[in-house]
Amino acid sequence: MTDQTKREAITHPLKSDHGPFQDILSGRKKAEVRRDDRDFRVGDRLNLLETVNTAEQMRAGAPLEYTGGQDLRVITHVQRGYGLPEGVVVLSFDEAPVGSTPVHDTAEEDAYVINRLSTLLADVAIALKGPDLTLHRNSYHDLPEVAQILKMEVELYRATYGERLASDAARDALAERRRQVESEGWTPEHDDAHASGVLAAAAFGYLFSALNAMGKPAGPAVAPPPYWPWDAAWFKPGPPRRMMEKAAALVLAEMERIDRAAMSARKEAAA
Repeated sequence: MTDQTKREAITHPLKSDHGPFQDILSGRKKAEVRRDDRDFRVGDRLNLLETVNTAEQMRAGAPLEYTGGQDLRVITHVQRGYGLPEGVVVLSFDEAPVGSTPVHDTAEEDAYVINRLSTLLADVAIALKGPDLTLHRNSYHDLPEVAQILKMEVELYRATYGERLASDAARDALAERRRQVESEGWTPEHDDAHASGVLAAAAFGYLFSALNAMGKPAGPAVAPPPYWPWDAAWFKPGPPRRMMEKAAALVLAEMERIDRAAMSARKEAAA
C-alpha cells in the first residue's frame, strides 16, 4: 500500500559535504543515503548545497558555512524498507532537465510553507484551548501576530537558498535550532516524546513575550505566559530578538515533529 495523498513536486534543500558533492557533479554518484526526515517523493527536486565543513566536523563544533556550490537534481526513485534501518532512505536521482536552475519558485514555496503552518497553528490552538476551542484575544494571536510567525518561517525556508544565506536573522535562528539539539539535547527522539503542539506552544510563549517587550525599556526577567507548557525554570527570556530566535527554532522543531509523525503514520498504514 502506498500513500495516496497528492501534492505538487517540491524542492528539498540539502547540505552536502565537499567530497560527495563533487562526486555528484562528476556523475560518479547517482544516489544518496539520507535520514528519512521529510516527505521525499519521486519527481521532487534536491537542491544540494556544498558545505565548507563536513557533517562530522560540524558535529564536533565547526560552523555551518556554504561554499556557494549548488546543484539541482530530480529524484527518480525512493527506497525505504528492504533491510534499510528505520528512518533511513535511499534516494536515486538524475540531472534536472535542461533549463532548470536551483533558484526556488516563490509561489510554490509560499504555498508549501503556508500549508505546513496552517497545520501547526491548528495544533497550537487545540493544545491551548482544546478541540472545542474559542479563541480569545488575551490568550491567542490575532492576525498581526500570526502574520509575524508566517513571515518568519518563510524567511527561514528561503534562507537555505543562495544569497539569502547572508541573512543574519535566518542564520541566527537556524544556529539556535542547532544549539537546542547539540547543547540542550533536544534531539528528534526527545521532541517526538512531546504531545502535539507542545513545542509550538513554547514558541508562542517566547514570541508573545518578545512582542510584549518591544519598545519597552529593559527590566527584570518576566515570568512565562500562563500557557507555557513546561516548568517555569525552563523559560529563559531575554531581549526581544533573542526570544524570537528561540521561538523560530521551536517552530522548526514542531514542524519537523509533524513531518516525522506523518511519515510514521504512512509507514504504519502501508505495513
